[in-house]
Amino acid sequence: MCCEELMHLLNAPDRPDCFSQSNVAKEHGKEFRVTTKQGLCRIKNDGCLNKSNEEQKCDFIFKACATHHILLVELKGGDIHTAMQQIIATYRKISPVLKGGHSFQGHIVSSTVPRAAELRFRQLKEKCLREHKLNISKQHFKCEIAI
Repeated sequence: MCCEELMHLLNAPDRPDCFSQSNVAKEHGKEFRVTTKQGLCRIKNDGCLNKSNEEQKCDFIFKACATHHILLVELKGGDIHTAMQQIIATYRKISPVLKGGHSFQGHIVSSTVPRAAELRFRQLKEKCLREHKLNISKQHFKCEIAI
């Protein structure tokens, strides 16, 4: 039921293949997994729901059906700045559509991050939290969260 509601809200009734009840997103050796006892909807965003080559967008969107948590997920190599921009762009696009008490979180799963990029990531994370009230976390290769 949750995926059907999201399909309607995101104006994507012609793209049912972008929506599933899977709790895992994998790409190029990186993995994001959600554990929950409640319903979950996974949306393949980049290249499926959003096929634009001009727009920045994150790879996956997860929605916990009962709690209204929205997880914006980017599986990235080492360009953390671009990953954050993709999550923010997706947040800006879908947050007005998904009204009604949704809480958003961003998650980056990267394969490598240069040491110099860690300080830049912390600065961008603080700015994102301040400007958008969007918390973004970063893990290497694998991330598993429970909601």
